[in-house]
Amino acid sequence: MPTRLRRVVFLWENFGPMHVDRCGALARALDGQWEVVGVQWTGKSTTYEWVSPDAKNFSLVTLFPDARPGSIGFVRKLWRTLSFCLRSHADAFFFSHYNDAAVILTSMVLALMNKRVFGMLLSKFDDYDRKIRWEVFKSLILLPYAGFLTNRGRSEEYIRFLRGSRVPIAYGHNTLSVGEIRNLAGAEPAPGGLPHAARRFTAVTRLVPKKNLNVLIDAYALYRKAVATPRPLHICGSGELETELRAKIAALDLGDFVVLRGFLQRPEIAHELAQSLALILPSIEEQFGNVIIEAQAMGVPTIISHNCGALETLVRSGVNGFVVEPDNPAGLAFFMQWLHEDEDLWERLAIGCAQYLPRADTPAFVEGVMKLL
Repeated sequence: MPTRLRRVVFLWENFGPMHVDRCGALARALDGQWEVVGVQWTGKSTTYEWVSPDAKNFSLVTLFPDARPGSIGFVRKLWRTLSFCLRSHADAFFFSHYNDAAVILTSMVLALMNKRVFGMLLSKFDDYDRKIRWEVFKSLILLPYAGFLTNRGRSEEYIRFLRGSRVPIAYGHNTLSVGEIRNLAGAEPAPGGLPHAARRFTAVTRLVPKKNLNVLIDAYALYRKAVATPRPLHICGSGELETELRAKIAALDLGDFVVLRGFLQRPEIAHELAQSLALILPSIEEQFGNVIIEAQAMGVPTIISHNCGALETLVRSGVNGFVVEPDNPAGLAFFMQWLHEDEDLWERLAIGCAQYLPRADTPAFVEGVMKLL
């Protein structure tokens, strides 16, 4: 009789393009050794408007195919999640959403059955004002996990704060297919492609308070006053602040310069980045910032706040971008003007984007998962 392949299950609320990238790459790497299974609660995300691509090389199961995102009750979610995991006869499980009640109880049951359960966690201590009671509770609900897939720096430090120094940890949580982004862009990464003079500034982000877009617009207003011919700023995304931001843009007389493009799908983002001078992400709170990977894939330097979790993995000031305080529009405007005026600097930073990019390509996800398995 043929030997049964070992099976590993990955749970996310919804599989977006980067989740499909990761599991597809893992399935190719483990072909003939492990079967990779993805499970999602619904076919659409509660947060993002992305259109998810079809799963390739792995199977993807939707537990509530007809449910609206965010509409599933606790008991139904727990029953179907736990039932699926038990029926899967998997040898290992990787769970996101460690603080969801259904995931908490499912991980506990599986751990009591001596199943290997790993957490996919990218939170950082500085994401919120932490309360000691909640941190103690969190340390308890993380006990069922045999290890964690996370990112370098603050995310790893936060896990060790909660679970101690001996818990197994691997990197590679936030990754996507660099090759896919470049194929979708249909252009050479910078400093190839469009010349420096033809490029614009870009932000790809949800229009919500934590993304700090009011500061970005204030910084752009300062930049516009400082240069003779300002480059446009494209803000790509949707969210609750759209009306407020449009009013601010009008009040500052920036309507001819700042464009709100709405939510863009992955191919459109790749095209946008191929025309960008720099990606700007000045968030107050940002667990990682996957668009930074997409920007670096296209050789686009980044100007980010130090709150972005991608900082330790990908960004070095003066190498492939700049880091700025989230409450410092003048500093942000300074870096925008510098990149606008200094083509040699921009070219050097664009070339520098390749230096750390392998850390966020899908082979890094494969390496991290295999380390834990």
